Amino acid sequence: MLYSKLFGKTKKDSKKYDSANATYLQKGGFIDQVMAGTYTYLTLGLRVLNKIEQIIREEMDTIGQEVLMPALTPIANWQKTGRFETVDPHESDPG
Repeated sequence: MLYSKLFGKTKKDSKKYDSANATYLQKGGFIDQVMAGTYTYLTLGLRVLNKIEQIIREEMDTIGQEVLMPALTPIANWQKTGRFETVDPHESDPG
């Protein structure tokens, strides 16, 4: 893929983040920040992510099987194990 044909381009001037990684990835045109803590993978970032996934998938196929689990689970499972009462929804809230 030619750089001239890419949808996104590098940014020489970008916001400085607490993380040097986030700053470099945004400057390089790999990610774009949507809101605090939320990023969009741009063309280059998605290509890198897909290649990493493929490498991991190939290695996992030699020793096991891939499983895709849901991000949302029924509340009954949390209540049955007693974890529902211990969850603090504001624990990861930076504000």
